[in-house]
Amino acid sequence: MKTFKGAKEMKLPFDYGEWTNIINPADNMGWDLIIAPGSNSTSQNLKPVGHAEYTDGSGNDKIIVADGGTISAADQEIISNFFKDLEGKFKEVEWY
Repeated sequence: MKTFKGAKEMKLPFDYGEWTNIINPADNMGWDLIIAPGSNSTSQNLKPVGHAEYTDGSGNDKIIVADGGTISAADQEIISNFFKDLEGKFKEVEWY
């Protein structure tokens, strides 16, 4: 369960965490990351495949990673739909 800037608490359809050793200057905390549902959180080869950006321009983006840098269309849809449902708090997910 997680909340995003005052949105209601929601069950996440993906693993969520942060890189604590890479600091995001937007909040002086670790960069937030989302692991694609079809990837394994213990993978040693997680690579960025996209990001979710707040509409307020805060810079506290969520980096989306997947095993080997490959994400399925189904996983893209799950993540995109999740952020669409957050009452306008995020821009459309950008995929690389």
